[in-house]
Amino acid sequence: MNKKNWFTGLGMLLSISLALGGWQVVGRMLEIKERELISPEESRSISTMEGSGEEIAIKEEQRTDGMVIRPILPEKEIAKIIESWDSDKPEHPHDPWSGQLKLEDAIRTGEAWLKVLGQEIGIPVTAQPSPLVNAYLCNKETDKNISEDRYPYYSYWWVTFSGEEGQVSFKINAMTGEAWYIKVHPAQPDISFAVYCSKQTLEAFVARLSVKTETGYSKSNYGIFAKLAETDLYAEVCENQVSYEKPVTEKVVQSEKGYELIIRLTANYKIN
Repeated sequence: MNKKNWFTGLGMLLSISLALGGWQVVGRMLEIKERELISPEESRSISTMEGSGEEIAIKEEQRTDGMVIRPILPEKEIAKIIESWDSDKPEHPHDPWSGQLKLEDAIRTGEAWLKVLGQEIGIPVTAQPSPLVNAYLCNKETDKNISEDRYPYYSYWWVTFSGEEGQVSFKINAMTGEAWYIKVHPAQPDISFAVYCSKQTLEAFVARLSVKTETGYSKSNYGIFAKLAETDLYAEVCENQVSYEKPVTEKVVQSEKGYELIIRLTANYKIN
């Protein structure tokens, strides 16, 4: 065999090897992608969170309210995450990481919550036809000691539905799919939410959390709250006073006081 034929044969052999290797890589990528697209309703194995000493469980029951079923965190981990969310540190938007909710899942969870707020509780502003949707995924700077496995749980989706009557925003944990903060902001300042700062609203919120309350409900100056049993977590429904800027003329803006409704899970609650 001359040199030319030898090099030609070697080239063909290398081409075949690269093709086979390439298909193995592509096959591996498709296998990984398929695992990522497993329905949230299916049971999956989730590794133990380092340092938590507790296994992350998976809800196995079927949900009928459209909310995504995801891993359940130990209460003490939730408290740490919420403290990070409540910090004054800036948000850092990012694309979804492996295991985190995709955009469509976050929006679907927000839509399911709109039905709960509007149909089950009857809160105004939440029953809006074809609202505009804005959503982004982000996290905040966290403790450097947080492990790599735990870090994705500190991300959250901000999902906001806007309509003529106002805005409804949800802060949804990117891994668990639970809404831990809800804000109802009406377009007009003359709407009062005092009647919705009720046990019914709080119970509807807590019923959709992986942690439950056993300590009863108490009133504050602005709403109602409950301590979640044997944790540092509190669930709260309250009115929050805000300022509305109402244009009087092209150059004059009048400020009016109004209220928005806050439904949230918080850590180390201070009674007001």
